[in-house]
Amino acid sequence: MGLGSTATRRIGVAVLVAVIAGYVAAAAAVVGILPGSVFVPTAVLGSAAPGVILAAFFQPSLILGIAIDMALLVAVLALGWRPGQAEL
Repeated sequence: MGLGSTATRRIGVAVLVAVIAGYVAAAAAVVGILPGSVFVPTAVLGSAAPGVILAAFFQPSLILGIAIDMALLVAVLALGWRPGQAEL
């Protein structure tokens, strides 16, 4: 990517913060701490943010992570999945 180690580290930390914030907020929406309306944008943030790093620093060993993120994005955006819709 041609960035120095400081820039790379800053980007990585920013993406990590976005992922954690997105997934924590999505989980809080699932359990009712936050309104359910925040689930979709926060789940998308949590799944899309790693795509920046996974695409920029692609390694074959990251394919499973890409697949998990893509599956969640498809479930939420394309299939309209929302918490509480799963049948046990």
